[in-house]
Amino acid sequence: MNLPAEIRDECRGDRKTPKGLLVEISRKKQVRGMRTAWNKYKEGLLKAQGGPAPARVKRSPGASFTLAVDTLRERIRDTDAAAWSAEELAAAHDSLGLLQEAIDNFMNPAGGGETA
Repeated sequence: MNLPAEIRDECRGDRKTPKGLLVEISRKKQVRGMRTAWNKYKEGLLKAQGGPAPARVKRSPGASFTLAVDTLRERIRDTDAAAWSAEELAAAHDSLGLLQEAIDNFMNPAGGGETA
């Protein structure tokens, strides 16, 4: 009964909360300490369950495309292929060639019109 009302209300809705934990929290001398302990417990549960999915930022198609290109450019720049096998290097070379072709087509469309 020493628990703050908001903690008691949350516990009533969630029967999985260990009673021993609630007793331990209620032994804190100050309400602030009880709230802190309760919040730490809830944070631990979220981490154990993977937590809530981070809020996704809604981007325009152009902004999403630019972000993907920038991310790929940085990944290419930061890649050290020194230890790659000959097959891995050949596959990467082929993929980059196809990427270059796609970039050329994007930058200079066959219709001759401007890109959006």
